Amino acid sequence: MSPFSANPTGTARVAVVGSTTTHGTLVRQVLADSGVPGSRVELYSSADASEPILSEYDGEARLIQTPDMDELFSRDVVFLCETGELVTRVLDAAVSATAAIDVANVRSSRVNAPLVHMDVNPQAAVGPHGLFAIPHQISTLLVDLLYPLERELGLAEVVATILRPASDFGEEGIEELRDQTVRLLNFA
Repeated sequence: MSPFSANPTGTARVAVVGSTTTHGTLVRQVLADSGVPGSRVELYSSADASEPILSEYDGEARLIQTPDMDELFSRDVVFLCETGELVTRVLDAAVSATAAIDVANVRSSRVNAPLVHMDVNPQAAVGPHGLFAIPHQISTLLVDLLYPLERELGLAEVVATILRPASDFGEEGIEELRDQTVRLLNFA
């Protein structure tokens, strides 16, 4: 049994909120590749999805729909893969018996959750259940490149310039990019 599993059988019951997003698709793939059976995984869409979505998990057809909060918190682990209103409600109603993992980096604006990188600080994930966050993908890449150098050479400072995609800022970021592009093409 994993030390992070709340389920005594060692097979956690998992929920993926925002399972149709890029983050959600990656989480689904990792779970399937790790051998987590479909019977242990529930896939959910955002709160504003009006109709169920037909998708798949490990080759099995699945309906993805908006979760009931009680049903969501009956799971051992909840992956938060989007930044919408549903995730905000999940963060506000977090139950200590459920481990919530913030994949979409909502944490920074909402709650002070421990930031966990399994190569750097795995001890941050040990302890009572609650909200955990993983670093942004760009941070993870930088850590993967720089952490071995820091261990061997003792880096004092690193300066990096990062250009993040507009999609990191959700629908508002994409809309702003569209407006900027239209103004640029109109020489405004």
